[in-house]
Amino acid sequence: MRNSIFPLLAFLLGMSFVSTAQTKDAVNRVDLGIHGGTQGFGINGAYSFSNKFGVRLSSSLASFGRSDVLTWSGNEYNLSMSSNSGNAFMQAEYRPFNDPNSQSRLLQKLAITAGAAYFYKLKGSATGVPAKDYQMGDLTINKEDIGSINATAKYKPLAPYAGLALRQMKIQSKLSLNLDIGSHYLSAPEVTLVGDKLLSGNEANQAILENNLKGYRWLPVLQLGLSYHL
Repeated sequence: MRNSIFPLLAFLLGMSFVSTAQTKDAVNRVDLGIHGGTQGFGINGAYSFSNKFGVRLSSSLASFGRSDVLTWSGNEYNLSMSSNSGNAFMQAEYRPFNDPNSQSRLLQKLAITAGAAYFYKLKGSATGVPAKDYQMGDLTINKEDIGSINATAKYKPLAPYAGLALRQMKIQSKLSLNLDIGSHYLSAPEVTLVGDKLLSGNEANQAILENNLKGYRWLPVLQLGLSYHL
């Protein structure tokens, strides 16, 4: 992943410096802002080298949780799921239609973005406990004696990103809205599966669960932000 994303960043940054040297209407704009969305909430800063090229640095934190009831082999389990993430994110931005001759104001705001995030925290976990007593023929096993099972998925920290954005949608002279749509591409997760009491021994299914999850590597991003022009 590193070999694929950093040459792209270097190329875009290099092009931005060339554009700054050759374009008379260079912007050299600095913005600070806040954002919220599927990555959680965070802060960001952006610098425009010219009217078409810029870079953005941001950091986000997110914590999500939910509960559900899962039926497995005819038995119900109360399932508690949670995910926690935190990242530092750098992206280069190219606004191909941001020039005075553009006929569309919306296209002037459109940016193509690419970059990479460093996830200093990215973990998902799920814990299942029996919702009721287990019936095996004439034998009834109390749910307290069955035990629980816990699954944890961890990912490597570096994740490349690509997407589209709408930038500098003015609310006031120095206040603007930003919208991001894209996706990170995560590493295949490392899975840990642990059970206790009668559910101990399920560690043997750890490789199966890891194999089932290895295809779920896209982490979509939908994010709305508010920025202030310094």
